[in-house]
Amino acid sequence: MKWFYLSILLTISISVSAQHEEADPTIYSPNRIVEVGLLGKATENLNKEVRAGDRLELRHIQKDQAGIFTVSLWANKQEVVTTLKRLERIEFEPADLYEFWKVQALRSGSYEQLARNGLQMNTRQGLAEEAFEYLQLLDNNAIRYEDEYLENYLNRLAYQIMPDDLDDGRPGRIRVKVVKDYIPNASMFPNGMMFITTGLLSILDSETELIAVMAHEIAHFAMDHAMLNINAAIKRQRSAEFWSGLATVVAAGAEAYMSAKNGRRFTGELTSGTSALASMIALQINVRMGLKYSREQELRADAGAVAVLNMIDVNPMALASALQKIKDHDIRLGLYRTLDSTGTHPHIDTRINGIAGSKYFP
Repeated sequence: MKWFYLSILLTISISVSAQHEEADPTIYSPNRIVEVGLLGKATENLNKEVRAGDRLELRHIQKDQAGIFTVSLWANKQEVVTTLKRLERIEFEPADLYEFWKVQALRSGSYEQLARNGLQMNTRQGLAEEAFEYLQLLDNNAIRYEDEYLENYLNRLAYQIMPDDLDDGRPGRIRVKVVKDYIPNASMFPNGMMFITTGLLSILDSETELIAVMAHEIAHFAMDHAMLNINAAIKRQRSAEFWSGLATVVAAGAEAYMSAKNGRRFTGELTSGTSALASMIALQINVRMGLKYSREQELRADAGAVAVLNMIDVNPMALASALQKIKDHDIRLGLYRTLDSTGTHPHIDTRINGIAGSKYFP
């Protein structure tokens, strides 16, 4: 039976105003320690104290005043300090989903970023505020699909994928919202707010496909890809330029679009105008919220999704079949966003083939 509901498009409106124009002071503080607490086994010799096959615990990652990254291990009844690079020689063994996502954050460079920049709470708080402003924008323009039963159902599915909050200090709890948009898409804000479009739900044929797509978005969240991208963008331009009232611009554009097309506010039905407005807003804010992921980030999120699907006994090929449905839908409508591999985003066939060939696939 076809799903009655929508497409996954996590759109985010971010304009962090004047108070966020100042550089986040946490970026410059020295001596950052990120507590980890993961058990594993050395696959190669790390140094004279830790040999291949030794059991160990990764306790924390630290950046000292000289900017040197080190890791603290507990192995052979002693503390061992080694370099961040040596973590590649350790195979971690997560006992549950809580530890699984910690491993994903570690492997993606998220913990290294936390050790380098700190939690950057000013920036994260600004992003959270803008996420709620975006949600309000959707509500004001009747673009959000409001169905409490559906949202509760989607949140229960998300809980199967990530049942616990991250314990590394990053704020954010997963909450799923639905956007009226024909285009099948999904994305996730840095504060854990996930948006799924009606277009996505309408083309998926099973709950497992929906869980698989949600797992991909949750992987982006656990790996902190949005903050990695935002930090890179801030480095490319002055902070004041980056945090420039985008939400106001988006809201004004939305009002102008609605006025030109309808002369009134939408009443709530899913129309081509509603979908076009949702897509227009999404295009403007995805870069601002760090959601324009690189090829590597998309493939990492796919690998993380496949691994967690195996862990919760969901067929990982559900992600491949969901991507195939998105591809078929785009071809039918003449939308080639997923088929363009000229930029940083991988071709959808690359993703589908990568899922089938993943080392996590049984």
